This record gives sequence, structure tokens and C-alpha cells, in this order.
Amino acid sequence: MTDLVPGRVDLDGDDVEVRTRVVLDTSVLIGDPGCLGTFAGVDVVIPFTVIEELDGLKTRPDDVGRAARSALRTIEGMVPGADAWPEGCRFLNRCPLATDRCRETPELVPVRQPGHRAACWHTDRVAGIG
Repeated sequence: MTDLVPGRVDLDGDDVEVRTRVVLDTSVLIGDPGCLGTFAGVDVVIPFTVIEELDGLKTRPDDVGRAARSALRTIEGMVPGADAWPEGCRFLNRCPLATDRCRETPELVPVRQPGHRAACWHTDRVAGIG
């Protein structure tokens, strides 16, 4: 469990606080669809494949189907609408690199791959996260 503890990472000489990130899979959400409310203070990640699996299970007439429907309803309530995005960068509340500067809307800038662009004040440091 020590890898779930938030800490600090040295990226290019800058000491950056890293938030705890928990990745949930289908079995966790089927086993306890209400678990999404128990991860206060951490970033919860639900891969798209998990959403697809829950969607495929929701039509079952048993406990698994009920759990899938419950989990999907909870997930739908968690996603902020377009009117609820923070000022500045849309990832401000979810990014481990967020700083006060991120409260300003970043410009679209080129990144490492030709033809790719990103709207981020920290494009030079993003590659070190993940």
C-alpha cells in the first residue's frame, strides 16, 4: 500500500507534489459500486474499457447487472459539465503538475511530435508523469 501514499517527485530540478492516483477496474466496481465515494483526497481513474465492460453488464437481471447500473449512475454524476470547468486549464483540479499559473488559460503550443499541440503551461514536464 505504500505506493498509494502521495509524495514529491523531482522533475528537471523542480520538486513537484504528486497526488495519489487510484485506478479502479471492473471487479472493484461490481463488488462495491458505492466505493467511488470512499476515495476522498485521491484522484480516481476509471479506464474507458471499464466503462465499456460495465455497459455490457448492465442488462443482466442479477446482482452483477444491478451493481453495473449503480456504478454507471455514480460515474455519470462525477463528471463535471462544461459549465463546471475551473478557470484556466481544464485539468487544474486533476493535474499533479498544477501551479498557480494554471489558473490562467494556457495557449496552444507545439509539443514533441510533429503536428501535435497542447494547451498546457508544463508541456516540457508532462512526459515525466504517468
